[in-house]
Amino acid sequence: MKSFITFPAVIGRHMRLIPALQNQPAHRSLRSRLGAAYSVRSDSPSYSLLLRIYHFHVAHPALTRRMRPFRGAGKMLHMRVTYLLGALLLMNSAAFSQRTAPPRYDVSSIKPSPDSDPYTFHIERDGTLYATGITIRRLMMTGYNVQGFRLIGGPGWVAARRWDVQAKPSRPASGNEIPDMLRALLEDRFQLKVHSETRNRPLYDLTVAPGGSKLRRVEDSNVKQDIRIGNGSIRFTRATVATFASQLSYALARPVIDKTGISGEFNFALEWTPTPGENDGPTTSGLPPGTPEPASTPDGPSIFTAIEEQLGLRLKSGRGPVAVVVIDSAQMPAAN
Repeated sequence: MKSFITFPAVIGRHMRLIPALQNQPAHRSLRSRLGAAYSVRSDSPSYSLLLRIYHFHVAHPALTRRMRPFRGAGKMLHMRVTYLLGALLLMNSAAFSQRTAPPRYDVSSIKPSPDSDPYTFHIERDGTLYATGITIRRLMMTGYNVQGFRLIGGPGWVAARRWDVQAKPSRPASGNEIPDMLRALLEDRFQLKVHSETRNRPLYDLTVAPGGSKLRRVEDSNVKQDIRIGNGSIRFTRATVATFASQLSYALARPVIDKTGISGEFNFALEWTPTPGENDGPTTSGLPPGTPEPASTPDGPSIFTAIEEQLGLRLKSGRGPVAVVVIDSAQMPAAN
């Protein structure tokens, strides 16, 4: 009497052979190609299941030749495995895309701000944004990571009109993802269009004064870094001259280029009396015109005098290439 291999036994035997099959060089190459083709992470449970289904699928025709009495059932199983493989790929691809899609501000509210609303700007750790009395210029400074004086052009209301903005991300976002999300929000709601270029513009060179540097070098490497900025005041602990120059550019509304040739970390303490409009007023910080300037100590030195007397450095006016963001166009959004 002729004996036949039962169908469940064939399946079980094949599944036991899969680990050995997967270790063959050809199949190791297949695994990498399969993961790349279907965006399947190699450490995911679905990746292992996908490989098992695939190996059973490609090996099944050889197995069915040994199961002549079960040809009909073998063909049916072959079709079912094919359908299951396709469904698994679709589900895994959709889930993977959902996990890796960059976050966006998919829920947002933008309304004109009453003049009585104070200026506030806060971004929570998950990327949720709350702002009142804010200008598009100020949002662009964060979205494009530029100082206010590097934003050029656009309609006047970009720097003058105030808005109340609330936006919630599609999923928790990291700090590095927030600028991209903010740019996408501005492009969507304000139809903002910009381009970057380099222009020859005014700047300051920071050099050593004729009397020599008065900077205090940090001797203790255990001292923690600290930054304190006020109106007419800059205090840094453990900072480089390049970092100090970058902060000066905010106060002067021009790029400040470190040309001192001094390396190392220093403690900086600079006090001066800002003159009206010295840094183009609050608009340099993205605040609307008319925002009152903070009070400062009267009868003090100008920033140019203070830098030389207190730090032994000098600011020299000049021109040079400056990277800027040019606003090509923007449109008022519909309030919601």
